[in-house]
Amino acid sequence: MSASDVNVVTGLLLAAGASRRFGGPKLLARVKGEALILHSARALLACDRIVAVVRVQDRQIHDLLRQEGIEMVFNHQAEQGMGRSIAVAVDATRQSSGWCILPADMPAVLPATTREIVRALKRGAPVVAPVFQGQRGHPVGFAAIFREALLMLSGDTGAQSILATHRDQVQRLAVEDAGILLDIDRPVDLGK
Repeated sequence: MSASDVNVVTGLLLAAGASRRFGGPKLLARVKGEALILHSARALLACDRIVAVVRVQDRQIHDLLRQEGIEMVFNHQAEQGMGRSIAVAVDATRQSSGWCILPADMPAVLPATTREIVRALKRGAPVVAPVFQGQRGHPVGFAAIFREALLMLSGDTGAQSILATHRDQVQRLAVEDAGILLDIDRPVDLGK
């Protein structure tokens, strides 16, 4: 790890899903006049760096992210699920001291929540998971000690296996942010 990357928490925006249940490109759906993905990306602004994992064919998403100055990495095996997207992003940012991972279909997460997760990681927490009214949500923060485990991920469950295996190392961060639980799977979810 270079000196310039010490204590750099990278926000990983997972945007390589196929949107099958939504019936179209959900990350481009309008929320308060803007593409859903932009709201999710802005939730990660408290991170030192933001990197989005995208599919090669999603050119409109590339254009939007580029306009916002967000770095992108391509998941050429997106069909392998969210776990593969995490692994691709961690590999591309392996010098980071930690990662704050957010699925791109979660536009209601408050930036203050991410700020608290980043702060906890920088203070030495191994894993930080926000909790609202007893329910764990996203984004979840992982320190660099989990780099190798994150690189091994594949499948649709993301980092759930790491959270389950290392339950005793998860710092549960109580937040007043219902957005950590709201993901957009179907058009009807946009009204929530």
